[in-house]
Amino acid sequence: MGFKEKLKEHLKDKLSEEELSVLPRGFQTLGKIIILKLNPKLNEKKKEIFSFYTIQY
Repeated sequence: MGFKEKLKEHLKDKLSEEELSVLPRGFQTLGKIIILKLNPKLNEKKKEIFSFYTIQY
């Protein structure tokens, strides 16, 4: 299962179908910092998305 599929699975109960469709496909790391390019539609869901990264990485 790829990154985006894992992220979608984690967030399926927290985001709408439209929001799930615009999730990032990947990320970059700089030391302990994770860099994501989020679609503006996801601005209000940052905490939910970030929770995936704190669990996975």
